[in-house]
Amino acid sequence: MFVLAQAGCEPDAVELLNKLAKAIYIQISHRNERAESPHLEPTPVVLRSYVSILASTGSPLEALNIVETYWETVLSPEGILPWLDIISGLAKEGKESEIPVVMGKMDRCGVVLDPNSHEEMVKLLAAENNVDALRKLFELELPNGLQPTATSTAFAIATAVRNSMVDWASQLSETFPAYPTPESRDAMLLLAAAKSEGAENIQKILDSMSARNPEIKTSMTIATFNPLLEHANMTNRRDLVDEYAELARKWGLQADAQTYMLMMDSKLREGDLDGAIALFENVDPEGLAEQTDVVMLNRILRQLCSTQYVDVDYDTILSFVDRLIEARGRFEAETLGALCQVLLSRHELESISGLLRPVIDQYNADELSTISESFVKYISDQNQSTEDAWEAYELLNMAFPNTSVRIRTDIMTQFFERGRSDLACLVFGHMRQKERGPRRPTSHTYAMCLQGISRAADSQGLHLVHNMLKLDLEVGLTTKVLNGLMLAYAACGMPEKAMGFFREILHSEEGPSEQTLMIFFRVCETYHSGVEEATKMLDKLKSLDVRIDRGIYNAYIGALAGHCQVEKATEAIQAMESKIGVGPSTQTLGTLYNAIPFQYWKDQVEEWAQATYPGLWEELEQRGRHEDEEGLKSFDINRNIDV
Repeated sequence: MFVLAQAGCEPDAVELLNKLAKAIYIQISHRNERAESPHLEPTPVVLRSYVSILASTGSPLEALNIVETYWETVLSPEGILPWLDIISGLAKEGKESEIPVVMGKMDRCGVVLDPNSHEEMVKLLAAENNVDALRKLFELELPNGLQPTATSTAFAIATAVRNSMVDWASQLSETFPAYPTPESRDAMLLLAAAKSEGAENIQKILDSMSARNPEIKTSMTIATFNPLLEHANMTNRRDLVDEYAELARKWGLQADAQTYMLMMDSKLREGDLDGAIALFENVDPEGLAEQTDVVMLNRILRQLCSTQYVDVDYDTILSFVDRLIEARGRFEAETLGALCQVLLSRHELESISGLLRPVIDQYNADELSTISESFVKYISDQNQSTEDAWEAYELLNMAFPNTSVRIRTDIMTQFFERGRSDLACLVFGHMRQKERGPRRPTSHTYAMCLQGISRAADSQGLHLVHNMLKLDLEVGLTTKVLNGLMLAYAACGMPEKAMGFFREILHSEEGPSEQTLMIFFRVCETYHSGVEEATKMLDKLKSLDVRIDRGIYNAYIGALAGHCQVEKATEAIQAMESKIGVGPSTQTLGTLYNAIPFQYWKDQVEEWAQATYPGLWEELEQRGRHEDEEGLKSFDINRNIDV
């Protein structure tokens, strides 16, 4: 239990940790019941750890019950610590209203909330930035008219300012004793900064305090001013950053690493990259390595890697990377993703591998997803060559083996769009090799893969993926999947097989969709009795009062054209408005022209269309035409069908 409490857990494992701790506690209780010594209680370590886990994993009230049950017999020597866990847990769960109840039970258990214990609670809640719980705590009166310590009030003011609760911070500041102390000094200066007071007013506050207490000046360090610079940065008051830094110099305070980092951050926010770099070069490297603000370094690195600094010297980025490594700081996921983006743009895959390999295990699933986004973005960039995109994907596959099916499906689609069905099918194969269910392809993934194969007319890829589907017991043959099989087999010159899948859909529980009908007519373009089947289907739809829109009717025209039934197709087009309520469009004429498999009949259609629909034909010609190796011309229109 102690090990579990110390280990902590990722957010997605909170529920599991809670259940595991409860199971272990039950086993310990059963063991104690069977022990030779009667009424053997759990040890303080077990109970203290169990309370900590319950409180931090969503069960603070259960933790409270444990504390009350075992307070007298086991937990009283632990003092205020178990109660702190409970209050922290309540705050985490948004149950601040329960805090006064807990405080009352503390009092009944003999745990007195004196200023020192109050300060411990304040520090805990301030560290968690739980301003609502802090307000509840400050609403409670301490016994015997005692007041919170200056340290408590200072922590509360800092938290209030951080959460833009300046009015409450001002109310708290009024409780400070008239005689200033270093704690009240720092809080009052931060409050002044929160009110956007300039250096002149800050100077007046310091002069007034120093006149009453000389320690105000002698104890002051640059740590007093750094929070002021940070707040000015967060509120985009870069003018105040410079003012506060200059005031600190006037008071003889030496800037430390954090000061320089805050000033650099201000320069970067302003777009003054040269100014930020100049500041960095003026910092003593040894002092910086000892005091580096890791959070600030991460922020600066991200900004240096952003697209607005495309001309930044690469060595400058590396120098900040080295500084973060020397400080033994952790690369935040967003920072690592930004660095990967820069390295990808420079095609330095080995550098990416060297950067990721030592640290990749430190990140949880959400963070890994953030880092991998840079790879997905790069692969999706059609300005990158297919070879470079594929190398980036191979690195992604190695470094992030648990990449989600959704992301891999998007990547697969990107390679289809690049005209590389072979690579897209390899991406699909990587999903298929996964053992864990959530990482394996879904019916949607199969459908999207088959759709891509159909557009590439990739018979080899179709054979591969269809065999995978046959062996995949986790995926059912949904209408979308069968639509994909229909479309792919028709595109690969096997309309008979495609029609077989259509019959499967007709006899399935889910039944056909509108897309199924579109695909059916596409299959009819090359099916041996396609004209007959298409005509029967159109008549069937009419008899069932199924709404026939322009898309379905155009698909029917394509089925007729595929068998060079030009006369029948042109008659259908001329009767289109009376049949479905809308007339032909450029897509209708383009479908007729493109679906015809012989140039002679295409020329006949062109002559007819120019005479019958001159306006539409002129608009269609503006789309442009291309010619294949056999001299067959086609218009540049999109006839793709989604599954």
